[in-house]
Amino acid sequence: MTSPLRVERPRPGVARVVLDRPDLRNAFDDVLIARLTEAFEMLAADDTVRAIVLAGEGRSFCAGADLSWMKRMVSYGPEENRRDAAALAEMFRRIDTCPRPVVARVQGAALGGGAGLVAVCDVAVAADDALLGTTEVRLGIVPAVISPFVVRKIGESHARRWFLTGERFSAAEALRAGLVHAVVPEAALDAEVDRVVDALLLGGPEALAGSKGLARRMGRLPLDEAARGGDRKISERRASPEGQEGDGGRSWSAAARPGPSGAPRERTPVSRSSSRTGARSPSASSPPAGLRASRRSPSLRKPTSARGTPASRTSSSSSDRPPPGSRISSSRGSSTRRAPRGPTPSTPASGSSPRTPRSPAPSSTRDSSGSGLLPRRWRRWG
Repeated sequence: MTSPLRVERPRPGVARVVLDRPDLRNAFDDVLIARLTEAFEMLAADDTVRAIVLAGEGRSFCAGADLSWMKRMVSYGPEENRRDAAALAEMFRRIDTCPRPVVARVQGAALGGGAGLVAVCDVAVAADDALLGTTEVRLGIVPAVISPFVVRKIGESHARRWFLTGERFSAAEALRAGLVHAVVPEAALDAEVDRVVDALLLGGPEALAGSKGLARRMGRLPLDEAARGGDRKISERRASPEGQEGDGGRSWSAAARPGPSGAPRERTPVSRSSSRTGARSPSASSPPAGLRASRRSPSLRKPTSARGTPASRTSSSSSDRPPPGSRISSSRGSSTRRAPRGPTPSTPASGSSPRTPRSPAPSSTRDSSGSGLLPRRWRRWG
């Protein structure tokens, strides 16, 4: 007999749980419920798993309960019915409380119990043509088992409408209600799921589990009690080995990437910065190689006059200038204008000292190794 569930490891640190009953739109029965519960129990205890993707094979994510299984339940006695209902509730609880982040990949239909699976996942990404709904009322039953998880996600107002009408709603409406977190074209569904998983893998494994627990608990506590629990939790995490490594500017992203031989890398954090003290490394204290031969080098600048102006603007010598008081002929006939009186750069005023020409400020200097010229902005912060 073919198993109704597959557990795959597409890359290190990531598990993919696939509902594999495409001919029945991945509707679950007692066998699939048991397999799904066992799978999440196993993955929760596996420290090599950093994130889980929950998906459905074929055109639909999950159409809820298998109708043939529901028909068999008619002949069950009260005790057997309670046992089946308890097994279904335990399946949802296992996914909801799993310490690993769970991402739902939703396409096609997610109805009844399928909408419940979306609600117990931490992040849900849906195709833009997906349809969701709590359709139990149209089958003469109530969404009792999934209601705690769905109402927590969408609130009482949306739950009252959709629980009572049993209508199907679009992924865009589910996004507005908070049941899903992203809606993309179906062709981009896998890429968006991978993007979310990549973001999850940047977090510390223990910090992810603690943050998921916080999100589940804090919304149910009074504000004062939640605040007291929050300061106690952060003090514990800061003192933990993972918290100390994270405070050093480290990342756990390398743990999810294969090593040179294809095997998973060690879960040793990778430093994002060489130092937290601000000390410069030798490469940081000198400019890039392309900037050392700066175009502001004195050998490349235009020659300047004594006053620092370009030589092209002072091409005529002082001997070519008319003496003070002489008349300068105008190109407009006989009109003349008198040259300005007073001191000139070549004839200082009586009783005053000659002006010392200002040399232009150097635009570059040499680096500490003497191997090249530094642009002014490098010298300023060097």
